[in-house]
Order: sequence, then structure tokens, then C-alpha cells
Amino acid sequence: MEWAKPKRIFAYITYALITMIVICINFNTNKMHITESAKNAFINAINEEKKLYISQINVQYNQKKSPNEIKGEEKRSWSDQAYFIAKDSERNHLDSLFRYEMHKINKHTNTAIGYTYNGKKYNSRTEKFIRKATLVQEYKFRKDYNNKSDITLQAYIYTPAYVLLLNNIYTYILLAVMLIPIICYIIYSRNKKENLSKDINNEDGSIIKQRKYQSTKWIEIHEGYYWDNNHNTLRYNNTQVILSGNNIRIFRKFISKEDFFLSHTDISKLYEKVESGETKDRAYHLIKSLKECIAILGINVVSIRGKGYKLEFNCDSCQL
Repeated sequence: MEWAKPKRIFAYITYALITMIVICINFNTNKMHITESAKNAFINAINEEKKLYISQINVQYNQKKSPNEIKGEEKRSWSDQAYFIAKDSERNHLDSLFRYEMHKINKHTNTAIGYTYNGKKYNSRTEKFIRKATLVQEYKFRKDYNNKSDITLQAYIYTPAYVLLLNNIYTYILLAVMLIPIICYIIYSRNKKENLSKDINNEDGSIIKQRKYQSTKWIEIHEGYYWDNNHNTLRYNNTQVILSGNNIRIFRKFISKEDFFLSHTDISKLYEKVESGETKDRAYHLIKSLKECIAILGINVVSIRGKGYKLEFNCDSCQL
């Protein structure tokens, strides 16, 4: 029984870790899906830019007369990009088209376009954004073998982590699966404590309930003496004493008896299953503590030799 609770805790920790691992895997899967989809979105944006901003082009190209072996289609693509850079040096048009395509996939994803031309690097967004963004695609365009004339086009995306985590129904399902056992355990523990409290009150108050109630709070345990079981308070006339610790348990046991008498066995059962000399010695000290506490109300705890202890009320001689 001692290992039951640690085993439950260990089992739940293991269960929670597995759930968190599954959530992390799902997070990475979602991120990979957006990254892979961004590649096609970038191609679509490049093609759309050509349709929108190049209305007509006439090209006559003879590969045999070319000074290099670079194909004409690749040179044409380089020319397109050089034209777009001349017209839109920050590539805002391409960035807008790319963002539009990405919002079809995830509306919270932000985009940026970067490019290198004539040995210099340019970005459509700030360096701060580029540092936290993910490079998803890069294209190089050539017209010759001079690296400085190459145009390198780059696509960046950034999706906040909380979006990847929360914008997914499986995350909520997994969190619910993880939290449901906690809620059930809390409800179970609360009900268990309430039932235990009722059992203790029923045991200690089975005879108390037969006494005269003065109010919903105070119980008359003897003529002029009132007990508040909720606040562990004993009252006589205008004097009150608040019991604490072991005094509460012993006093409740005393007033649960019709004659206010507890045998040594009754007291020993409150703390140990088997009566022993050590238990009797402990009971003596416990009774002594209670006696000193309630003496101010004129209540004495009298020792009945060889038998036990009894409460005596209205005892003037026991005043401290």
C-alpha cells in the first residue's frame, strides 16, 4: 500500500511525458508540412509575377553563337529576374505574391524574399526577421560563368511556434487526454476527503447529535458548556478556548461518551493498535496537555485509577 501512491505518480509522469513527446512530434510534422508546402508556393509566386509584370517579350537566341554553354531558357530566366530587380529593388511584388500563396496554407505564416546580385545581398524584410525565419528555397540564375553576375533568389518563412502548436486540433485532443486523469484524480481525492471527514464526524459525534443544539454552530455538551466542532472551540459563559493538535482528537472522543469517560484502551486506540506501557505514558502527557488547556473553563480531567480518565464540569478547584 505504501508504494501505491508513488506508482500512480510514476505512471502518470510517464503518461504525461509520452503525451508531450507525441505533441512535439506533431509540432515538428506540422512545421515540416508548412515548409514543404512553401516550396511550391514560392514557385507559384515566381510564375505569377512573370504573368503580371511581363506582358510581352520577344527573344531571338542562337545557342551556336553563344559565348558559353548556358542554355537560353536559363539566360531568359536571369533576364526576367534582372528586370524585376530594376523595377522593384526590394522585391515587394514577389514577397506579396509569395505571402498570398502561403496564406492559403497557413494564414499566420509571414514571408520574406532575399536575393544576391552583383556581389551584394538584399532582403525584403529586416535582418531581425531574416534571422528568425526559415530558408525554404533558393534558386540561382546565370547568364555566364561570372559568379558576380549571378542572381540568387531566396524564400523565407516564419510561423510563430504557438501557431504551430495551437493551430492544430490534435494538440487540444492530446492535452485533454493528459488533463482528464488529473481532473478525475482531483475529484476523487476531494470526494475521498469529504467522505473521510463525514466518517470521523459520525464516529465522534454519534452521541453528540443526541445532545441539545443551541444553534447551527454551537452544541451544548453539558449544562452551560458549548462546543463548536467546525472551529474546535469550547465556550463557557463569556470564556472561550480554542483547542489544537492532539487536544482536539481526545476532547472529541471524551464528549462522544455519555459519561465523558475514556478508558486507557480508548485513548491508546486513538494512536496505536496495541496497548503498551509507552502508550500509557504518552496518554498521560496528552491528558495533561488537555487538562491544562480546559481548566480555565472549570473543566477537570480526573484520573480513575487503573481504569482511565473522566471529564468533570463546573469544577472550581481546577481553575489555574
